[in-house]
Amino acid sequence: RINTLINDVYQHQIMHQQLELKTLYKAINPHFIYNVLDSIQWELRFNKTDTALETLYTFSNYLRNTLILNQDTQSVKTMRNAIQGYCNLQQILMDDIVCEYNIPEELDDYILPSMLILPLVENCFVHAFPAEYEREKKITISAQIMDSNLIITVTDTGSGICAEDLHTIMLLLRNPLSYQLEENSTRFFALKN
Repeated sequence: RINTLINDVYQHQIMHQQLELKTLYKAINPHFIYNVLDSIQWELRFNKTDTALETLYTFSNYLRNTLILNQDTQSVKTMRNAIQGYCNLQQILMDDIVCEYNIPEELDDYILPSMLILPLVENCFVHAFPAEYEREKKITISAQIMDSNLIITVTDTGSGICAEDLHTIMLLLRNPLSYQLEENSTRFFALKN
């Protein structure tokens, strides 16, 4: 009976995680989408047709990689393409941020959960560089094999994170299933998923 109860709780937790992941897929930042479309509109108003077409093409690829495919897993190559598309769009809006990719092509066929890395990159754009930040603005996405594990890192040269938030994130990463967000809060939602 104990095994049945444990299995029921485990199945419930898995279903809860899957629901949260589906919610994350649907929670692609509408403000970001608005900004990209607004940017395309202004490019067209100033007769920058080539730039508008390039932005629209990049945006279309980004949407295909993040919304339409909406699969449980993706290849490293697909992940890299989605991240590059996202970064290219963000750089249209914030042209002073440099993105660097250190993802060897020999890792292209490795498989990982979808939407695993993109929220981390998005957090860099949203949180790492406040308005008063004046130093180099760089985001680096790297991948490597270490001890038979695929290791993907996202780093930035930004302002850092406060000790309290770092502590909360470390607790969340140690035990994501037991971590409860405050009611009606989306704080750390993408990271938790």
